[in-house]
Amino acid sequence: MDLILIQIVKELLELYDSITTEELAERIGISLSSVRHRMNEVRELFGKYGIAVISISKKGIKIEASTVQRNNMYNFIQGLAYSTSETKEYRKDYILKTLFEYSDNYTLQLFAEELYVSKKAISNDLKEVKSFLAKYNVNLVIKRNSGVIMEGNEFGVRQAMISHYNSLWWYKKYDEKPLNVDCRISRRAWTYMKKMYGDENVLDMQRLLLDAEQELGVIWTDIAFSRLLEYVVISKRRIQKNWTIENENVDELIQVDAAYYQAAEKALNQISAKKVSLLEIKYLAARIYVAETIYPRKTEGSQDYQKSVKSYLKKIGVAFYHSGLEDDAELVREICEMLLIIRYKVIYNIVDWNDSNREVKKNMSELYGVCLMYVSILGENGYLFFEQDDVAKITILIHNYMQKHKREAVFITAADTATAVYQLGKLQEYFPEFLFKEAVHYRYFRPEDWRDKLIVSTVNLKKMNIDACHITKHVNEEDIQHLSSCFQNREEAIRYGWLAAVSKNLFFELSARNREDAIKKICALLSDKELIDDGFEKRLLEQEAYIPTSIGNRMAIPHVLSDKLKKEFVAVVKLRHQILWDEKETVKNLAVIAVHENHVKDVLGYLIELKSKIRSSSDRSAHL
Repeated sequence: MDLILIQIVKELLELYDSITTEELAERIGISLSSVRHRMNEVRELFGKYGIAVISISKKGIKIEASTVQRNNMYNFIQGLAYSTSETKEYRKDYILKTLFEYSDNYTLQLFAEELYVSKKAISNDLKEVKSFLAKYNVNLVIKRNSGVIMEGNEFGVRQAMISHYNSLWWYKKYDEKPLNVDCRISRRAWTYMKKMYGDENVLDMQRLLLDAEQELGVIWTDIAFSRLLEYVVISKRRIQKNWTIENENVDELIQVDAAYYQAAEKALNQISAKKVSLLEIKYLAARIYVAETIYPRKTEGSQDYQKSVKSYLKKIGVAFYHSGLEDDAELVREICEMLLIIRYKVIYNIVDWNDSNREVKKNMSELYGVCLMYVSILGENGYLFFEQDDVAKITILIHNYMQKHKREAVFITAADTATAVYQLGKLQEYFPEFLFKEAVHYRYFRPEDWRDKLIVSTVNLKKMNIDACHITKHVNEEDIQHLSSCFQNREEAIRYGWLAAVSKNLFFELSARNREDAIKKICALLSDKELIDDGFEKRLLEQEAYIPTSIGNRMAIPHVLSDKLKKEFVAVVKLRHQILWDEKETVKNLAVIAVHENHVKDVLGYLIELKSKIRSSSDRSAHL
């Protein structure tokens, strides 16, 4: 398969909308004739995975595929790219493996000769390799008479190795596990470990971790256990080659609990024939300390974050009309302990991932979005760097609390007890987002007992000056539909009445090459309307570098929360073609948000409404 065919297939897999062959050629950077010449091969290749490439009049081509089909095709084409010597993926993999595994100095010329490409091509590849390594605080430099060299902490090199090797793994046939392999290690993980690190005794490394668990009194999650196992295996390999962690300022590394230090020292002494350094022990101890456990643990120092966590939860509660979040001691404690773990990750530059954010964004995009917008509050007490998985975990904790403590509602009726209880259950079934605590006869209803609660009544309470949703005594399907409309209208009226007005006609459609290009173009349009100052664009770009603002469902919310804004608004942007917003997530729609911090609750309702409007039409400026 030729390189151009691989590029065309990869590009189409990343698109969910139609695209003309002219636009496709421009995005890939090849001639139009080259694209058209290969379209029959493209259709044939997609067809092997049950994917249809259809032509749409005046719009171009589009693939029709399920998520499973896309993933299977993507895995195949990625595997092909990394095994085809003409591709940049193959060259980058070759360069990284050479830098990771060999101590010999490699020059640009030597890489060019071994890969049969020009020095210019290698130079471009090295830029991407440099960008990848930078995420792990490893710098790639080219030195005269020395060649291409990695500079930085050995701990970062090991993390880069693990990340890169995992990204290459598309093996489909998994080996059977021996009976003595821990159940937390999947067949996939076992096959990967044996094929990637076959010269190491993985079972011996597993025993070290099981001993450490017993000594520490913790149980690691399945993902954490597998990640720790791979780190121990790769550490043994690197130490044996005399690539050890050194030249770090020990004083800047805060000490973990002595028990973790002792567990790390014991494990390292068993995998190394010689005495290991203090830094090796410190880094493994920190790596073990931050590994996720199945039970929350009490950690000293986490109480330092209580004030910021309570402030954060109060904001989230206001946005979702769910009071009391900040008063729940268990929720506050769990997030405080999570922040302490993040602090250790930042200090030791520990990079961990499990892609939980993708599932959370898909199913809880609004809650994730609000948790993301307010996350800077949590970093006020000391510098913390949040990953998307961190925000996802906070979202899950808050979601679980809200499920346990739903917004309370009361049902006012004049029916007999049996009928009232039956109808109460009916309301609870149709509206699970509320907790219908009680059915109360209207003669015994005391408004002061239900202040700030949702009231549904079959009896007219207007004379009592009570804000209630009124339905008939039958509680039939029409009543249920009426309640749905009533709840929605109440929430919308509360949440974004003024915001819809100030954001009217702020709907744009544009083309962009990437995230930075999209932000620069929309900021130019907002500047023309005199909505933003000169520093607005810079703040958005810095924020995206800190943590990408994609919230799932191909939507992102670049935002600025400040009381010093020139004007408040939400600008809706539909991209003509989706773009890669972070490493794994594409985006088609943007909501560029500029509001005061206390107005996020207004944004939430507005975004919920916008999601349906964006889907229905790209020309909604008159309505928005």
